[in-house]
Amino acid sequence: MQKENLFEPLYQSIFPIVYYDEKNFVHMVGSSILIENHNAPYLVTAAHTLRDIGSKYLLYILLSKKAVLLPGPVFITDLPDKNNPLDLDIAVFPLKEQLELSEHLLGSKTISLAEFDESIDYARDHYYIFGYPWRKSRYLRDSKEIKIKPLSYSTNYLTDIFLYEKYNRTKKTHILVQYIQKNTKDALGKSRLAPMPHGISGGPLFRLLVDKKDQWIVLIFEGLLTDWKDKKVIIATKKSQIKSFIETIKGTGKKPLCLMLDVRKECYHG
Repeated sequence: MQKENLFEPLYQSIFPIVYYDEKNFVHMVGSSILIENHNAPYLVTAAHTLRDIGSKYLLYILLSKKAVLLPGPVFITDLPDKNNPLDLDIAVFPLKEQLELSEHLLGSKTISLAEFDESIDYARDHYYIFGYPWRKSRYLRDSKEIKIKPLSYSTNYLTDIFLYEKYNRTKKTHILVQYIQKNTKDALGKSRLAPMPHGISGGPLFRLLVDKKDQWIVLIFEGLLTDWKDKKVIIATKKSQIKSFIETIKGTGKKPLCLMLDVRKECYHG
């Protein structure tokens, strides 16, 4: 199977987050992913995606033929602090508390947070990032259908501890991957440089395991894209941190910060 065909189902799990400006043009804010943890669905994105623009505009998730309001509740990690290595930058919409949003996403594919079988025999692995880069809007609010697919970038896992120290991250909580601007094909099939990854925050990082003939074995979700540094390094929060954060939402202890985006107020849960 070609990698392009392998990635096609992922497009049903990755959605752009947008807002409408004063002239009713659609603007990309970031990306979001539909995940599943212990049979419960969640919409997940980078928390700064909601904070930066959401303080001024109402935010929507863009589906194939409609834009659906993101009202809340949404649970987010602490306020951003790029000097804190525990700045996880996670925002989680529990879909069991989002009936309208859940209905619109019915039939979409979910990305599992389950761990993969460590005993799988493979020859090599490749890393891929997905998201909706920022671009100048060509669509109005009343456009009948907005067809935009997320872009995928092949990349390399970075192991240099110096880079983790430079960006104040740890290998326990984050993954650093390389960004190199490569050629891609536009809608007309013409080759051009891929867009810079502005706006892919909230998109997924995947690891593809392949055999000796470079045939794919399994595609594994590894983390949530949150930051782009020095035009060459992309930072992702690890899957394990997303799972742990969801557990704090479900737990009986103190809940994380919760927001109602449509009224821009905090919400409180037991």
